Amino acid sequence: LQRPWPGLLGLLSAGAASAPWRPLAVLLTLGGSVWLVAGVGLGAGQAAPDVQDASGPTGGFASVVSWVLPPLRPVQGAVPVWVHYADDASCLQLGTATTPHVFAVDPSLMQGRFRLLSGVGLDALGPPEPDGAVPVVGDVATLTWGLKAGLGDRLTVADGSGRPMTLEVVGVLDKTAFQGGLWMDLGTFRARFPSEEGPRLGLIERDPAALLAASRDLGATVESTAERLARYDAVEHAYVGVFRTLGGLGVVLGALAVPLLWIRSLVEREQEIGMLRSLGFPARRVLSLLLLEYVALFGLALAVGGVAAMVSAWPALAPGAPWGVVVGSWLAAALLGLGVFRVLYARVVDASGV
Repeated sequence: LQRPWPGLLGLLSAGAASAPWRPLAVLLTLGGSVWLVAGVGLGAGQAAPDVQDASGPTGGFASVVSWVLPPLRPVQGAVPVWVHYADDASCLQLGTATTPHVFAVDPSLMQGRFRLLSGVGLDALGPPEPDGAVPVVGDVATLTWGLKAGLGDRLTVADGSGRPMTLEVVGVLDKTAFQGGLWMDLGTFRARFPSEEGPRLGLIERDPAALLAASRDLGATVESTAERLARYDAVEHAYVGVFRTLGGLGVVLGALAVPLLWIRSLVEREQEIGMLRSLGFPARRVLSLLLLEYVALFGLALAVGGVAAMVSAWPALAPGAPWGVVVGSWLAAALLGLGVFRVLYARVVDASGV
């Protein structure tokens, strides 16, 4: 701002640079709040998942069958999943899980399932490493929030016999409808958890009625993967709502604080105003220049916050992003700030007799 800009821009920049720290703090608050509201809002819109998309969050499975008693005969019409239940590491829990659920599946049945972010997918799971570490794969929500772990990290849990077992994260999946646990190779699982006699889940691509009727005596229940995913999304949307509310309060405070800073600058810059008046500047012209200085800073904060939100949200921008809400909140902040400027300007004119 202290560069020798020509003309009116030079006058405005020199005035802002004369005492930069006080307006800078509020402008950062306003710009940061706009960024938070707009950025979170743009990333919040999510289209309904396509249950037939094998690379999507449902893995191409339409339903999940859960058995209270594991079936001891081969499962027909579903991909069987062995489960060792422990601590839920999904977003439904607030704390960090120390012993997550363990899912096991035949890797050959999971080729092309779910979107891979890094490492290897479920179809590449295999036997333990030479040092005894068991390769596992997890989705990004379970690893990031439930376990505070990432690709290459190792976790120590107890196996079915209570002995320590080292798990090494070799793959990270995108968002899935099967949060809360880590996936390992079926052969390794059955060796480490021999007390698990059969699968507890069945992943079904089509109508689950036949499988449900055949295993009703085992306490079978069916849940669609869309409903399962919606349960996790509800928690995520609640967090997004909190950030939106906090950002909205910041926008309101920033929009109110910048005009108030302009009033304070009129008092602190009394000598500067007197000098301009002695040089022949009309009083209303001086007042308009000082108002324009802070209106320009106000608009700069809104613009920078909006651009930063676009840049940060663009990689994860969903097709159903709520553009109307984001643009509406931005316009509301602009109208609120400009309205306060207008009211204060009129009060100053009336009080000074200009």
